[in-house]
Amino acid sequence: MEVPNSVVNVSSLPESEFLILKIDSSGKAHLQMNLQFSVGIWS
Repeated sequence: MEVPNSVVNVSSLPESEFLILKIDSSGKAHLQMNLQFSVGIWS
């Protein structure tokens, strides 16, 4: 499963997680780490 860097499905995230993603959106490595962690949970 590939997740494009520019696409984040925030509608499926809890509100707190969405806030964290917005705050840390300038830190791409941190954002990608969050995405990998979330994808790991979903799968």
